[in-house]
Amino acid sequence: MREQKLAAELRNAKRERDSYLARVDKAHAIDAMEERKAKKAAAEGKGSGEEVQAAKRKVMRSFKQRGRADDGEVAGDPTEMDLSVLANVFGGGK
Repeated sequence: MREQKLAAELRNAKRERDSYLARVDKAHAIDAMEERKAKKAAAEGKGSGEEVQAAKRKVMRSFKQRGRADDGEVAGDPTEMDLSVLANVFGGGK
């Protein structure tokens, strides 16, 4: 049992290490892309240093948030609860 726990702990540590190294590699690649973009913009004479810095601060990815799924069970105020449910939970229906 002890060896199994140790093996599981080692697997988790390796997975965490690998994911960390993947994120570091991705960050280096993104930095290199930004540098190439800045050099290209400077060579073309487009954009000042401030615009390049603003582009670096920009969030690389943004995902749209999904809307709330309407399950049809909510009627009226969502804070209202059915009193019979509360009675069953707290023993008032005995």
